[in-house]
Amino acid sequence: MKKILSLVLITIFLSAILISCGNVNEVTSITQDTVKTTEATTKKTPLYYTEYTFTTYSEPSDIQEKIDRNSVNNNIPSKVIITCGEERDVPYLVICEGQDAIYDPERDVVSTSSGLGYANILPVAAREAITNNTDKLPVFHASSLDELNVFVNDVEQKGLECKTVETIRNSENQDVDFEGNTDGRYYMYCKVKCLAPPYMKDGKAYARASATYYAFFIVEITE
Repeated sequence: MKKILSLVLITIFLSAILISCGNVNEVTSITQDTVKTTEATTKKTPLYYTEYTFTTYSEPSDIQEKIDRNSVNNNIPSKVIITCGEERDVPYLVICEGQDAIYDPERDVVSTSSGLGYANILPVAAREAITNNTDKLPVFHASSLDELNVFVNDVEQKGLECKTVETIRNSENQDVDFEGNTDGRYYMYCKVKCLAPPYMKDGKAYARASATYYAFFIVEITE
């Protein structure tokens, strides 16, 4: 009888060990799957990200059409508006330099590259705007240049200087005076920089695309 009881106890003990081993394997399997899932999730989470989506105020169709005309890169909002009293219009933009920022999600890196526009110097830009696109230059009426205000992507640019386009030299190296650059009526320009939303890393801005333009317009000085 004692032998039979001992045999039963041994059988129960061995069964418990086998069941326990099975549970261990199951727990180990679940733990390994959890680790794999966590690793996969971590790999899919990018180090670089954009903090926000860039938006600007909506504009009437005639203003928006001119803003769209000036855009050279859909990723860089380039909304430039000049006001003078009650007058409000869009200058003609000629790009002179810029920086691109490209994100590679496969490698999770951001690369940047800088370059110059084809009109990276003022005389070339002025020739492009005034000689070839005079009809696209808005005309403002002011008694003083202090009345001019420049807004880039809805933010007023404090301290930005608007200058008169002086006589420049043509391709034959001769001085050229633009018709309309006379007493009381002047071709003007200012230099503006438009920025795209930045790529972020660890909560700090790491890199961002940008475009710098010469903005051209006309001012008629009034009494």
